[in-house]
Amino acid sequence: MWEEVKGLKLLEDMTSLQKVKTAPCVKQLRRIFEETGLGVSVGFNQGSGDLTMNLSFGGKTMEGGEKGNVVWGMLALTADNSTHPDIHLKTFTDSTKLCVVTRKYNKTRETVSIMLKEEPECSAPSLATFSNKTAKYKRLSYSPSYLDLEEGENTETIISKVISEIWSEIRLLNYIPSATLVDEVGLQLQRFFESGVKGVMNDFNPSDHFNIFLEGVPGVGKSEFVRVFSLSLEKVIRKYLDTTKRVAVVKVPLNSVTPDSLKKQAMVRGLSDHSIERIVEQTITNGDIPILHLEENPEDFETQLHLNKVVTKITSKITTRYPQYAGHLALICTTNHTKAPELETHYGKTVFMSPPVAADRFTWVVQKLRQEREFIEIDEIPENSDMRKLYQWCMTMGHHIQKHCEKHNVDESTPVAVEKISQERWKLGEEVLLTDDNLFCYPEIGSKIETVLDMLASARLSPAVILVKTPDFTEILQSLKKQIVGALDPVVAELSVLSDSDAPKVFGESSEIRGGLYKIIDDHTCPNSPSFFRHVAVFAHVSVQGQFILRELLEQGLKSRTHRIGVNKKGCLFVLTLEDGIVTPQMASRAHLIL
Repeated sequence: MWEEVKGLKLLEDMTSLQKVKTAPCVKQLRRIFEETGLGVSVGFNQGSGDLTMNLSFGGKTMEGGEKGNVVWGMLALTADNSTHPDIHLKTFTDSTKLCVVTRKYNKTRETVSIMLKEEPECSAPSLATFSNKTAKYKRLSYSPSYLDLEEGENTETIISKVISEIWSEIRLLNYIPSATLVDEVGLQLQRFFESGVKGVMNDFNPSDHFNIFLEGVPGVGKSEFVRVFSLSLEKVIRKYLDTTKRVAVVKVPLNSVTPDSLKKQAMVRGLSDHSIERIVEQTITNGDIPILHLEENPEDFETQLHLNKVVTKITSKITTRYPQYAGHLALICTTNHTKAPELETHYGKTVFMSPPVAADRFTWVVQKLRQEREFIEIDEIPENSDMRKLYQWCMTMGHHIQKHCEKHNVDESTPVAVEKISQERWKLGEEVLLTDDNLFCYPEIGSKIETVLDMLASARLSPAVILVKTPDFTEILQSLKKQIVGALDPVVAELSVLSDSDAPKVFGESSEIRGGLYKIIDDHTCPNSPSFFRHVAVFAHVSVQGQFILRELLEQGLKSRTHRIGVNKKGCLFVLTLEDGIVTPQMASRAHLIL
């Protein structure tokens, strides 16, 4: 069908509209479109050399059989939803070696104007991603919701569907958002999507910033929300609006830096550095959405303001350099403390996060346990609203359920009952389990440290965290080391983190891509590393400030990352001796054993 136009070439010496209209390639293109029933007029910009074709469809019907299906389909002029217009665009390009790079729809005049370029000048998109980000032009691509958008007429309906599905995806990730969170963040999402959904193209380009400030007590789920929100946002945008859009979180732990050290990490200083600015730029330069997660905004107002000046300088440089993507840069600040009044203009209204109500917490715990074993019988859960502690209870109880079933050869279809004796005592079969203040479960008869090491060895804990707060810790530490080395045979790292000046011991110097404790862990936990080792034991002597600096590494989860490096924490154990015996709330909620 397309043989007569296969390998069509645009002329390089088109210097006037008259030459363009009489050129053989343009005559062939005109014939292609006219044979499908479209009216055709040719346009030419002598300054830019751009060739456009204005195609009128008013009062016309599609002709030309399969060729008509391709041409009308690639222009999204048919109501056929069985084949996405991008498929027709690809057929047209494969046949003619020409790409449609722009499409302008005029509903009043019933016309579609397109610009054409030769294939080598264009990126080659699939329905999922663009394989060539450096091409001069991007091949036209349609939104997955092009039929519903109707050139902007149903934008409100699509946006409502998108926001609703984001919350559904968040819940599927076993996160329970409060009604306040849904309402307040929903208002920001509404403005964000209203500024970015503009017609049927596969080009979600928001111009209104998404900025929120999340405040809540430790363990309420602030950082976890950022994680599940970013995953859900990307998934739903790709499903409904833009199949190529990526959402990337750039995490900056504010409570582990000073304004001076943040300045060193913030700005670009070379072509291949790993500054915060550079990492954000690598996302936004492709039209994607970076979320700058400012984690643990400190308590002191003056420090907040100094840190914010550095952050503002980063965002200003990025939005000035990429004004077309200024609205893509999102800011989410999470904290346990009240924000300085002067920051109101940067983040707007504070969203106060609260834990789920009792009924939702019960549902959440049961779902967690049933990920371990489908048939679980449980009528009560711990009376605690700290979601981090409840997560710990689920993980440790799941471990004991597995051990119980292995020990007694319990069939998969046989229900296992977990019975509450008291707030601190639970019954699993004939075994009694105890829970500590952090809801860590361990056998009434047995050693708690053995449970921690056993769970670490079976990858139930990633990482395991032990705090030693007694002033005279030397003897306890020696005993712990002996027990840990005997059980795990780990790689051992030792350090002290007492002040901000010790931060490079953890993160490395600002000039390093990989450095400090992050490098040590990455060297030994990355499966592809030549020095891969199954377990890493970190013995750190820390002050209160040191606890904040190490906070991200001690967060439960396989991965930890700064703005520039991520590490796998599977098999990691942290033993922290406290300089002054003070345990911060953030550290207390992460510990599995406190001595």
